[in-house]
Amino acid sequence: MVQMIHIRSSRNLSYMGRVTLINSVLISIHSYWAQIMILPKLLLRRMESICQALLWKGTAKGSSPGQVAWENVCLPQSTGGLGFRNVINWNTVAMGKYVWAIAAKKDNLWVRWIHSVYLSNGNWWNNSALPNCSWYWKKIVAVKDIIKTKIDLSTFIAEGYSIQQRYAFLYLITNRVQWNNYVWGRLNIPKHRFIFWLAMKEKLRTRVQISKYDPSIDHSCLLCGDQDEDEQHLFFACPYSRSCLARLKTWLSWRTRAKDNGRLLLWIDKAKQIIKVRKQIIIVVLAALVYHIWLVRNYALWNHKVWCINHTVQRMQNEVKFRMFHIMPRKAKNVYRDWFEYTCSVI
Repeated sequence: MVQMIHIRSSRNLSYMGRVTLINSVLISIHSYWAQIMILPKLLLRRMESICQALLWKGTAKGSSPGQVAWENVCLPQSTGGLGFRNVINWNTVAMGKYVWAIAAKKDNLWVRWIHSVYLSNGNWWNNSALPNCSWYWKKIVAVKDIIKTKIDLSTFIAEGYSIQQRYAFLYLITNRVQWNNYVWGRLNIPKHRFIFWLAMKEKLRTRVQISKYDPSIDHSCLLCGDQDEDEQHLFFACPYSRSCLARLKTWLSWRTRAKDNGRLLLWIDKAKQIIKVRKQIIIVVLAALVYHIWLVRNYALWNHKVWCINHTVQRMQNEVKFRMFHIMPRKAKNVYRDWFEYTCSVI
């Protein structure tokens, strides 16, 4: 696993590239073994540490905390996370299928052996592991005790066992965030989604954020130098970013007085007079603007120069134009295709 990360980290993966690598490769490897055996917690902690270091540092090693707590990263996208599985909890739930097999008295050799050796009295739901039992059996009983706190025996048997459903039932919260569909929209450019997600969670490493552990740092905004640099100022109270937003509103004929991410997304959600395709285009543009404002801010930090507003807006417009011309939904009416092509022609 570590060798795999070293190979890919040399390719300078973006944040979304790392998210894809972790989800589709590293956690998938764990999912296979987690359904076969109870994995030692030291191994699971080590894997969790590798995934965390890869996401935030791009390497297999790292001990500093990420910008978002790992338990929050492992929440579904609908509740504000990245959709990673918590490897420890997933291993626990995967072992729950053995708890269900014992409770349902499935007809196989292992279940019959368990009932004859450990459950001779037939009372599985209230069974406690004896001190002289094997380590593996104690872990199975511990998993049973976790499930027992959430559901009764008859319902547990009747509903069957799905690892995915039980994982959601036991460990996932149901408090949805309103901006989920906008941040992770299919049309959004992947690298823009991650920065947009951090901005909505207010976890970008602005100067105000950094000052929490480095009080000596200057708080002033790198783009205007007038006020403290935090998410509310950067998106879009800063004169620089506010001017960029105003130009994009003019470009898209977007008539709204909203001036921050939350209110802009709320306006998009409430605007019933705008057709879905046009909303999607506005969301793509907003995500791109957040990304490019953050890009300009970082360029100013490391190179002590601020791009002119025309340059920033043009770069963003060109990226959106290229994206939309290649993945514009087929169901989009010709009138909206023509509108976007005309809009892009006057960049």
